[in-house]
Amino acid sequence: MPTHPFARPRGRIEVIEVHSEALKNNLLGDPTDRSIAVYLPEGYDQTTDDYPLMVDIVGFTGSGFGHVGWKAFQENVPQQVDRLIASGAMGPVIVAFPDCFTTLAPAFAGAQRTDRNIYIKRNPKKDHKGAPTSATPQ
Repeated sequence: MPTHPFARPRGRIEVIEVHSEALKNNLLGDPTDRSIAVYLPEGYDQTTDDYPLMVDIVGFTGSGFGHVGWKAFQENVPQQVDRLIASGAMGPVIVAFPDCFTTLAPAFAGAQRTDRNIYIKRNPKKDHKGAPTSATPQ
């Protein structure tokens, strides 16, 4: 019998809105305002530590929200991250799930790479939800 991971994610998911000037007046009429789901790990609010940022770029025709929702007989990405943290295979991270969908292709087509680690820096004057306030390449 297949098993299903019924455990809810230990952290929480917040949704932030990002405005893109790069998409302004695009010929396809794609929206310039995008929603990004952000997974904050368990214990995030109890510390002032900086966290590495992992960006989950989805495949063609996908959306980041597809990786945080319920999945039949498999873990979603926040559940996978929780399991890896709990096992010691990785440390706590913040995970961003951008909406990469455009009319013709994903906004990040070509699987862009970076050789830098990005850490979320906390602003001493936190926003009203205590969410991350900036990202800084390291």
